[in-house]
Order: sequence, then structure tokens, then C-alpha cells
Amino acid sequence: MEHEGSGPGDSPQDTSPYTAAVFAGGGCRCFWQLGFWSVAAPQLGFAPRQVLGVSAGAAFGATVALGLIDDVLEDFKSRVDANPSNYRRRRERLGDEPAFPHERIYGGILRDHLDQAALARLKRSVEFSVVIAQPHRWLGARRGLALAVAAMVLNQKERLVHARWGYRFGFEPVMVSADECEDAGDLVSLILQSSCVPPLLPYYRRAGRPVLDGGVIDNAPADLIEADGPTLVLLTYPHEETNRKRMPGRTYVQPSGPTPISRWDYTNPELVQQTYDIGRRDAEAFVRRWDEVRDELA
Repeated sequence: MEHEGSGPGDSPQDTSPYTAAVFAGGGCRCFWQLGFWSVAAPQLGFAPRQVLGVSAGAAFGATVALGLIDDVLEDFKSRVDANPSNYRRRRERLGDEPAFPHERIYGGILRDHLDQAALARLKRSVEFSVVIAQPHRWLGARRGLALAVAAMVLNQKERLVHARWGYRFGFEPVMVSADECEDAGDLVSLILQSSCVPPLLPYYRRAGRPVLDGGVIDNAPADLIEADGPTLVLLTYPHEETNRKRMPGRTYVQPSGPTPISRWDYTNPELVQQTYDIGRRDAEAFVRRWDEVRDELA
């Protein structure tokens, strides 16, 4: 699809209808985002200069920015197809194998696809940032973890697009740019830190301070990004219209219904594919009403 005002000398980012994209967290539900992007981006010319991700949305934001959608989709399906369970009892484990396979699979995919060349390409192509949550210094690690769990439960119960309990419990958002990563390992660690939900993933620290899933602060932290143009916010749950912030230049997209996979199900490649396919169908519907969306942006 050709955009008004585009010319032979324009770059994709110059003609992109959105200058920024925010990828919400949601674990495996984020495959909806990949399906949506795989259809909508080429047809509507999405090429944001800024990409912000939180939790698994950070991994998928990097995947989109690097053009790795097909590779990551197939790699994840292959790995979870070989994983029989989301939890293994002690007698089922070998040696010091952890009870949960999530860090091995999730971290393995990040390490295999986000190498040094990918980091260099990411820095050249977009302003990529990740949001992590840090408990206030007076909370400490143990109390911070307990309050983070409470905040996540309350946030999920309210199902607001922009959570509030993390702020109420004294958590602080930290937005870290990929430009601060000296090597690929730093970027992988940053994304894992933003996804930190113990005991599924280890309790990480950054600069000596404990960190937790950025979704504790806001699962769709569009308010943290300073964009000089329209922002696309990709959610992973269906939300009521009233739960979104109606702001000039901001578009929210979301699944048309509940996604078939749960956020931490690492055993079912079929449900991963179905979630991805729903994203593609929802993108096709979005493309059909693009003129209306574009008028709202204007």
C-alpha cells in the first residue's frame, strides 16, 4: 500500500504512519503481536523509529525490529514441541535441572537469535528500549517479590490496560535503551530482567538491585515513551474500550477474543500457531478499516 506524500527518496521510517510502537507483555500471548505485525506492517508500511517493549513484549518487539518473525515462531514451536511439561517434580529432573523449563527455552531463543550482529543491526535501525520494574530500596528483595506478586494478581483482576498497583506498592519503572548494551549478552539479560516472574524465571538483579517483570508497573507502558508522532500500542488481551487512554495520535490494537494459549504454556506448538493466526486475521480486519483509523490519527 502506498502512502500519501511518499516519494522515491523517502525512507520507510519517513513514511511510516506510526513513529513509535509499544509491545505489551503477555508471555505466549505475544505471538498474537507477531501475527498482527506480519500482515499489517507490510500492507500499511509500519516502520517505527522507536520500539518499546515490556516483559515478553520486549522480546517480540526486538523480533519485529530485526525481521525475525518466521525464525522465532518456528524455533519456539520446535522447542515447546519437545518439552513435555511446564513443571517437573524433583524425581523427574536430571541433576540440577530446574523445575520450570521457561528460562531454558525462552533464554535459549533469545541467546540464539540476539547475537552480536543482531544487536548492531538493532542499534542502527531503531531506538529500542525495554522497561523493567525495580522495588523501592526500602522494600528489599524479599518484600519486593511478595508485593510484586500481589501487584500482578491485582492488576490481572482489574484487567486495566495501564496497571496501577505497582506504582502504589512503591515500584519504580526503569527504561533501558539497547544503546546501553555493550554486547548481545547485555541485551538478552535486559529482556530476561523485564520478564522476571519467579519462580518461572530466576530472580534477577541489575546493578546490584533486584528487578522484576516490567508489567508490574504497566503492561503497556506507552506513557513512558516520548514519541514525536503517532504511537501504536499492541496489547495481548481483549480490553473494554473504556480501559484504554484515548489520546491524540495513539492507536491500541488487541486480540478480537481470548487467545487460546496461556501466557506460560511452553508445551503446545499448535496453540502458539493458533494465537499467531488470530493475530493475522485481526490484522486483516484492521487493514480493512485503515481509512477510519488514519482519519482518527489525523
